Amino acid sequence: MIHAPILKRIEHKFKIIQAKRPFSKINIGKLKEQLSLELSFNSNAIEGNKLTLKETYKRFIRW
Repeated sequence: MIHAPILKRIEHKFKIIQAKRPFSKINIGKLKEQLSLELSFNSNAIEGNKLTLKETYKRFIRW
């Protein structure tokens, strides 16, 4: 079960996102790019890679 303060924060952020819908194609593309970057960064960190998020971004952009 989620603690009440955390659930309240989630609900608040969800309302903010809902208010911004529908998203433009540009914003959807940016969200997908950011998600891919963060997933790559976290996956690399789990495997022991010492790159920072900024360093991962620089390599991600070149790829």
